[in-house]
Amino acid sequence: MNKFTIENVRKNMSFEALTQEQERIIKQLIDTCNELDSKVQGYVQTRKDVLRNEFDRQACTECAELSGVYEKGNEFLRKMMKVMLEKIARDFVREHLVDDLVENMQFKVKHFNGDIEKVVDHYEAYYTCGKVVPVAQTWRERLEELEKGMVIYDEPTLEWAI
Repeated sequence: MNKFTIENVRKNMSFEALTQEQERIIKQLIDTCNELDSKVQGYVQTRKDVLRNEFDRQACTECAELSGVYEKGNEFLRKMMKVMLEKIARDFVREHLVDDLVENMQFKVKHFNGDIEKVVDHYEAYYTCGKVVPVAQTWRERLEELEKGMVIYDEPTLEWAI
């Protein structure tokens, strides 16, 4: 008998960002949680698999393009960027992190001389490398890049090993 069902895995605040309400990924998440006998490890492993195999380049491209018109304080744009950042990271993004994450994206667009493809390649390499960290860790890394004025992180610095 399976211990985990949709009812108890849906309670995690990262559920929607991870699954994007796709039945196939929901099933994968539930199966992985049951296989590993752990909701936490199931989420981490499913996120690794989804990022590695289904990174959303389109959402990343749209996010990078929109970062150029992003204004702090514009709640509509903040909510829109939050949704896109969650599609990219496949994890829940807290509201107060959005401005800094978008500012870092703006920084990367400038760093790569406006070449959106290079920006997206950089994000894809970061998220598909096989290491998975919480969005809060990614945010800390992005803040460090902004403070130092240089691109530092090609992949996350912490790894959740399963």
